[in-house]
Amino acid sequence: MRLTVPFRAAAFAVLVLATAACGAGTPAPATTPAAAPATSAVDLTREAGGVTADADLGALCRERFGDIEVERVLRVGLITDSGDVRDGSFNQFAYEGMQAAARCFGFETSYIASGTSENEAHLRELVEEGMDAVITVGFPLAAATATVAASHPDVQFIGVDQVTDYDGDNYARVTFSDDQAGFLAGAVAGMLTGSGIVGVVAGPDDIPPVVALADGFEAGVASLAADVTVLREHLDSFSDQEGGAAQADEFAASGADVIYAPAGLTGSGAILHAAQQGHWVIGVDQDQYLTTFQGGGVTGSDRIVTSTVKRVDLGVFLQLVDVAAGAFRGGPVVMDAATGGVTYAPAHEAAIPEDVHTRLEEIRAGLASGELQAASSPGGDRG
Repeated sequence: MRLTVPFRAAAFAVLVLATAACGAGTPAPATTPAAAPATSAVDLTREAGGVTADADLGALCRERFGDIEVERVLRVGLITDSGDVRDGSFNQFAYEGMQAAARCFGFETSYIASGTSENEAHLRELVEEGMDAVITVGFPLAAATATVAASHPDVQFIGVDQVTDYDGDNYARVTFSDDQAGFLAGAVAGMLTGSGIVGVVAGPDDIPPVVALADGFEAGVASLAADVTVLREHLDSFSDQEGGAAQADEFAASGADVIYAPAGLTGSGAILHAAQQGHWVIGVDQDQYLTTFQGGGVTGSDRIVTSTVKRVDLGVFLQLVDVAAGAFRGGPVVMDAATGGVTYAPAHEAAIPEDVHTRLEEIRAGLASGELQAASSPGGDRG
């Protein structure tokens, strides 16, 4: 699927926080990285104390990056490895980050919803259309992105949830502290379970971020409730909603009363079904109360207690800030609780004890400060 959406920038006459001063004078355009400011947008966000789960990227543009001037309209493309940009989860968040940057800086954007067998061909198609920057979403796109980036050094690539050995300065690999996200979910599950049994319906076990989310969940449960049993199953697909629902039923039959499901649409099927059967559920990536549960518009919305939020939109947006400012640099970028890249969503309708809210925020703050460690951490942080 292909969609092209042009945006034209309006001038932003706003005051910028002092931390947004990347250097004297007007930042260089994205085409002259040698004159780029030394401080990245991720660094500035960390210095400012990160962002909250509900932070608006439009406001972030106005308040911190509104003085960046782009000399020409830059073209930015996005490609997903599976699923569309309206999946209510990972792909949608990446797309929203791109669109927020387009509104901020006047980018022209397009996207392709790909398939794993044609990833490289579709990626080359985008590049050959004259993109200045390309966002590739998902671990399976890492190899194709590294290959194409190596042969197109003048194009800037932003890979989401990708780890490769390619070290070119035109390829930024944005990963998230998934162990921290999973830890938050596990802590909530440990506090809420009445049966002493909780479950995690996970995506494929050959996807490192999925494994980190599930490992973090187990560690979070153990940190507060060492006697709670964690049921864990990795399914082979991110798009099998019926399979996710069936796995949630199996866990419930074994006594699980809280379900976490880091598995894309498969996970959405799991938590929607489990919630409609009266079990507590925890969303992932986005605030799934707003997506899977349609903002309270479907049955079971009072059973989703929170979602662990990976601010993929923020990660993409901040890299595109650097593209606009001429500050782009390749390498690994880890978004974590300290930058606001990992956080959690409110309970909305769910009637859970206030002390659960209080303890969860203490845990998030502990992860952000480094006083509390989750199961594991991705390597190579330059963020």
